[in-house]
Amino acid sequence: MQPSDLTLKQAVERLRCGELGAVEYAEDLLARCETARPLNAYVSQDGDRVLDAARALDRREKSRGPLGGIPLCVKDAIDIEGTATTAATPSLERNYPGRTASTIKRLFDADAVLMGKTNLPELCFHVTCDNAHTGPTRNPVKPEYTAGGSSGGTAAAVAAHTVPAGVGTDTAGSVRIPAAFCGIAGFRPSLGRYPTDGVLPMNASRDTIGLMARTARDIAFLDAILTGEAEVGPAPLEGLRLGVPMDQFFVELDDQIAAVMEDALLHLRRLGVDLVEVDAPDFAAARAETSGPTMRVEFPRDLARYLDEIGSDLTAGDVVSQIASPYVKVEVEPLVCGAGGGAAAEYARVRSEVLPRHRAAYQAYLEENGLAGMVYPTTPLMPAPIGETEKVTVNGKEVSIWQTLRHTVTAAVLGVPALSVPAGTTPRGLPVGLEFAGAGQADRTVLALGLAWETG
Repeated sequence: MQPSDLTLKQAVERLRCGELGAVEYAEDLLARCETARPLNAYVSQDGDRVLDAARALDRREKSRGPLGGIPLCVKDAIDIEGTATTAATPSLERNYPGRTASTIKRLFDADAVLMGKTNLPELCFHVTCDNAHTGPTRNPVKPEYTAGGSSGGTAAAVAAHTVPAGVGTDTAGSVRIPAAFCGIAGFRPSLGRYPTDGVLPMNASRDTIGLMARTARDIAFLDAILTGEAEVGPAPLEGLRLGVPMDQFFVELDDQIAAVMEDALLHLRRLGVDLVEVDAPDFAAARAETSGPTMRVEFPRDLARYLDEIGSDLTAGDVVSQIASPYVKVEVEPLVCGAGGGAAAEYARVRSEVLPRHRAAYQAYLEENGLAGMVYPTTPLMPAPIGETEKVTVNGKEVSIWQTLRHTVTAAVLGVPALSVPAGTTPRGLPVGLEFAGAGQADRTVLALGLAWETG
């Protein structure tokens, strides 16, 4: 096995015992990066810097932190001092913030090495990773398809074995969608579990940093480093109850996904899980009543705040005016340049009344039915072909590509943890994701479910 094919935990163990050197490991990963260059996963990378960091760690021998020389990639919407945060958009190409996001600093303090910054749709605004400025990121499994968005560069980099794990951001599914499309694991934590300073904002009350790796075990390991908690183990599945909202998450699925889900649910039952098909709260209403008001207020407000924090002379309008991707500009321009009348009052009502009501209804659903969480397909749609940015064909019918995030945005609205894990592949060989969502702050339960799934 090549070093680049090791999982994160396997590589950590070999680095720790001296069986693998940090330089040897970095060199093999950099060679894999070169092979995978046609995927366009990275927007910036400094191989010499990677090797210099690895040499310094090799010289330190036993005084390394828990990551001990593991190269990680980071989505180019997260600040790292000494590297540009461009958000893959023209106006920010020279944005060199003088800070490192706290979450990334914790990983560096554990002796992670930065492999590079990864591609995304401009300003995180799409469910594909097509980008008219930096080019599309291709799916390592089937390069004619998108890697998914918006953390598609990180997903592709991990799936192509150029790094064992990486960091993205998730506002409505931006970690979990590309994880599902690329056949890896992707974790959105509860709101507040990881710091979000130094992250270019999209919808600040939903934004969170998320983790991506080839296994849930590796994500649990990174989560323990970030939180200081003990690493979680697999959940006992015998008798565990999970909600299966058939009327909301199992309708209007791509037929290929439906077939994989049927097998996945059967496997969970065989493992002893009690799948409970009781009516769930109206998640569609939760999404519809909250998404517009929060985005209309938060995006222009917090983008302006971010630009001020980094000392930029740009305005939010300047950033929008230079967007290169038409399918992004059409989404962003009304948020920054629109009239926005009455948005503040509606936003206040959503924050004080609407969100608390929906979150309480979800918590009651779990408690009244004795549920540890829910399980459902990560996405209702398969990856779109490269270049398809508005409509896709599902079961012979054209639908909006934004339907891709119909499932993942629910956990974001509720502020709860959710983990996408590989569920299987279609006859054409495309991966399908299975998502576990838990109660608020029940991150360890969700991670334990993912570990149990992959070991069951």
